[in-house]
Amino acid sequence: MSSSVNVYLVPPHEVQAHWPLAETLVRKALSRQTDYEEVAVYRSLITGERRMWLVHKPPHNVVAVLITSFALYPLSKVCVVFALGGNDMDEWLHFLPDLVEPWAKAQGCSHMELKGRDGWERVLGWRKEAVVLRKEL
Repeated sequence: MSSSVNVYLVPPHEVQAHWPLAETLVRKALSRQTDYEEVAVYRSLITGERRMWLVHKPPHNVVAVLITSFALYPLSKVCVVFALGGNDMDEWLHFLPDLVEPWAKAQGCSHMELKGRDGWERVLGWRKEAVVLRKEL
């Protein structure tokens, strides 16, 4: 891993202290969806329902944020990339397979999932397994 960035998995009891550093990037990551309000995501981080990963350049410049959660299916537990975004992606995206995937496996997950724009398939190199279609009522 490059020494130019550090990755920190924020414990739920530290979310409030780190939120001001991450809030703008979380807001940006959530801006293309309509299902979650920022305050609900914040609450889920405080309770530990979701986990926040911060990527920062020393000393405290947060350049990316990742929010993960777990999905339980009848035959598997999956680590879900709920939100991911930041700046200078080529400097930090490698932390997903280097740190997050081994962490997810240690938590009992058999897969990683992401629901996002088509561009993530190319960037991450993950296999497209399904398409989400939506119709507003």
